[in-house]
Amino acid sequence: SDYVLEVLNRAQIGQSQIKTEQIKSKQIQQLFVVSGAELVVESKLLGEPYDYQLRYVFHYRNYLKQGVLFGKDLQSLTDKYSELVSVQLGQKLSNTGSSRLESDFNNVLLGKVVESNLDRNYKLAASLLESIVIDEPENLTAQRLYIDSLLREKRYDEVIKQIDGVLVIAEEQKDKDEITRLFYAKALHYYVTYNDSESSIFAQAALDNAKENNDWLFMAYLKNLQANLAINKQDYELAESLLYQGMQYQKVLRCPVGESNSWASLARLAKMRNQPKTFHKMIDQAINIAGKRALNNQLSYFEKLKLMSFNQ
Repeated sequence: SDYVLEVLNRAQIGQSQIKTEQIKSKQIQQLFVVSGAELVVESKLLGEPYDYQLRYVFHYRNYLKQGVLFGKDLQSLTDKYSELVSVQLGQKLSNTGSSRLESDFNNVLLGKVVESNLDRNYKLAASLLESIVIDEPENLTAQRLYIDSLLREKRYDEVIKQIDGVLVIAEEQKDKDEITRLFYAKALHYYVTYNDSESSIFAQAALDNAKENNDWLFMAYLKNLQANLAINKQDYELAESLLYQGMQYQKVLRCPVGESNSWASLARLAKMRNQPKTFHKMIDQAINIAGKRALNNQLSYFEKLKLMSFNQ
């Protein structure tokens, strides 16, 4: 690290730029000028526990390669990334690992998909993903992201057909994690298209599958979806219980984003039930967590929610 910082200083790249991720391509090229480096590795970790994405760019002197890796836990993701860097350095890997990594590495489009989603350019993401799933129908990660894009684009007629087709592949591969996510997508589709009975069926199926695999993230998501279904039935006591259960799963993950969102959901529920004291107690919990963990976007939303008239 001392050497890296010293080289960054030579290239006149300051700490403020590193912290704000404002290092530009020209400055990265300057690193090659001021050092003996042959490869500069740039990466960014996104997502949340049990659903991580690691975007990477390998900068060479005259060109770059980029892509994204997906993983359920940081250890496996770090291992995959370390092996991928080793490939760039010319170190040999076992045939099994190498073929998988080459597939991930060459899939530049998935990296562009993640960037497009971050920029809220969902239409472009859907277009890119469509080309991937046509070429690689057994790429379950791309298939799942494509289904998510179809939902965001409100292309509901295509969603169920796509999910059912991918479920066959996921079941053949015995990939229980992806089956959970596909069931969740199906439940979500029925929820947003006002078919609560079907949504409830697939939410429970996804939850049962998630429990078998200790998939805490989707257990939390599914409890929240079930809470929304209960709210639609005006069963507020059940909704409250389900939201607390979802929060417990978020605590297992130690995810401040999920926990603060759970408190905010409980606050909105209290508002529906005309419980001002409970509302303020819950929203203050959400604000407290967001403030302590520097979740600025959420903090702004929670503070606006608190300032709204209670009758709104």
